[in-house]
Amino acid sequence: ISTPGTGVEEEVAADPGYGATIHLLVQHPHTMQVPMQEQAMAQRGACASCRNPLPPIPNEPQSRIRSFSVSQVFRGGASNSNADEARRCMYTGELYCSTCHTNEQAEIPAAILQDWDFKPRKVSSLAAAYLESIESHAVLCVGAVNPSLYSRVQLLAHVRDLRIRLEAMSKIMKDCPVGERMLVGVGSRRYLIENIDFYAMRDLIDLSRGAFSKLPTTLKIMERRFSQHIKKECNICALHTNSIDS
Repeated sequence: ISTPGTGVEEEVAADPGYGATIHLLVQHPHTMQVPMQEQAMAQRGACASCRNPLPPIPNEPQSRIRSFSVSQVFRGGASNSNADEARRCMYTGELYCSTCHTNEQAEIPAAILQDWDFKPRKVSSLAAAYLESIESHAVLCVGAVNPSLYSRVQLLAHVRDLRIRLEAMSKIMKDCPVGERMLVGVGSRRYLIENIDFYAMRDLIDLSRGAFSKLPTTLKIMERRFSQHIKKECNICALHTNSIDS
């Protein structure tokens, strides 16, 4: 999982016996545009996860498979069952066998960041597990990937304004023992007040609910509590109120 910065450095391994890896994708992979037949050839006829031979390509006539000399690659043979066809992962764009792709569905980070699109799509088991593992980690940087989202999505812009104010307050409170304890009390979501362009998947999914979103309320409660401490409860922090009143 990548840390705030450039975005996508660390790959996550699948079952050690397979050695497949997957990493954070914030742009639509080029493989999504590649026809399944060509993608299968690029993968040398192997499942992107377990590396076993892929089943037949859906709706691909066996005669055409032979004309492309793919029959030697797809040792799985012909099948009339959709359960035994190669399946594309809508996260990686790669092809998987039906054992490694069971039609699980997940929201796709690239679709969210590029198009504010939260429609769940079918992904491989490896991708589903990876996306679940990063759901609460702040690895999606809206400002770096697609800053225009702030102008397109009013609620997202509102949340960013709240986070900017909270970031200013947190800088003041770090010099105060009580304030620092309050910041520590924020826990694993401290990134909300320190890395204002970074979001976890769960944050953006929550914002997609519009008026039913919980994040803006959470931030407003935090803002009121911090403001009360700085302006009314702490002589140390009160010396810096001008920096948050503007």
